[in-house]
Amino acid sequence: MATNLPDASPEAYNTDLISLTNAQNLIYAVGDVKISPYQALVQEVNETFISIHSTGYYLYGDTSPRSYDQLTPYQQKLLTAYEVIQYDLIDGSGYALPYLNQ
Repeated sequence: MATNLPDASPEAYNTDLISLTNAQNLIYAVGDVKISPYQALVQEVNETFISIHSTGYYLYGDTSPRSYDQLTPYQQKLLTAYEVIQYDLIDGSGYALPYLNQ
């Protein structure tokens, strides 16, 4: 699950619990609800990374962060797509807004 908590640790991850970040994805899956391309991207990021942190990227099963260069090309591409859309929504021109809930 992605987190912005500075003291987050992958050792604290408990598969019996769910982050609010990923709760929406669980509800969509249980309800068999069609999701937008943006929500599918967020879901894939949450399924790939336990934490996206200033010290690096935590993957499931890792106990230490990886640098961007240590990620697979697919993981790098996933992060780039996520970061570009986040930038557009927060500081950019909002080009992605019409596609968020399609």
